[in-house]
Amino acid sequence: MNPVLARELRTRIRDWRSMLMMSGYIAVLGGLGLLYLFSVYRQFLWGSSFGPEIGLGAFLIMAVVQLFGIAFITPAISAGAISGEQERQTFDLLWCTSLKPAGIVLGKLFASVAYLLLVMLASMPLYTIMFFFGGLAPGAVALIALLYMCSGLTYSAIGIMFSTLTRRTTFATVLTYSTVIFIIVGTLVVSGIQWGFAMRQPASPSQPWLLPPKLLYLNPMVALFSALPGFGGSLPMPFNIGRITPVLRYHGSVAPPPAPVLAPAWQYHLAFDGLIIVVCVALSILMMSPTGPRSRLLSRRHRSREDGISRTGEADKS
Repeated sequence: MNPVLARELRTRIRDWRSMLMMSGYIAVLGGLGLLYLFSVYRQFLWGSSFGPEIGLGAFLIMAVVQLFGIAFITPAISAGAISGEQERQTFDLLWCTSLKPAGIVLGKLFASVAYLLLVMLASMPLYTIMFFFGGLAPGAVALIALLYMCSGLTYSAIGIMFSTLTRRTTFATVLTYSTVIFIIVGTLVVSGIQWGFAMRQPASPSQPWLLPPKLLYLNPMVALFSALPGFGGSLPMPFNIGRITPVLRYHGSVAPPPAPVLAPAWQYHLAFDGLIIVVCVALSILMMSPTGPRSRLLSRRHRSREDGISRTGEADKS
């Protein structure tokens, strides 16, 4: 096992704050699910139907809450992976080992994801309760768990990249949370603006179909809804709850060509996540390298500082 990964896992598991955070997270997730089931049960007492849609509704609530929980927990874990070592003055000790920059970065990355995996496994019993209501396939739960892991890997890679680029954990945390907020909220806003401008453009017979903005595939909410069972309806937006579809804008005398066939949004989202992970990990390894640009920059600063101190000392002697 990677020594960095083993050390991080041992430290995090022995920390009571990690267990307290996980217990509180499971309590909130289960409480929201039980609150939804209790509200539905009260409607059932007044004559409403009680079918598989009850389990799907509770599953949807817990799935969305867990997605936001991953987006909230992951930056707090990964943003201080490298900068925290520098603040504790233990970063130089890593170079005393036989580990290479890739081993250090991957160890920190897998340590962050391992804690997320532990949180997901602890919340799985809550999801199994929804199988009693029917309408939920195990494959859908496995697909959503895959989306959670890819999202956690993406946020961890982003946090480690900023932690490598900066020397302050606070600054790295702010940058990581800002990036995650843009991925979840900003992509929807920018895509909506792009969609509005595209709808105002005159339609042409050569391009009768309007495709949704590609930035929308980066949003984990869109990917989550496309993977959830039973959410395939259309919405008058660049995306719908079940799948992203092109919109026919030109209505002329000539029949339009068939609509472009688009894969489910979660497939594009996984591809975007993989690309982001590779880029962030590669940049982190490059900046961690002793011969990398960051090390050269720090060496120049150190030399300029020593030169300034020596010149000040010579001036005082004269």
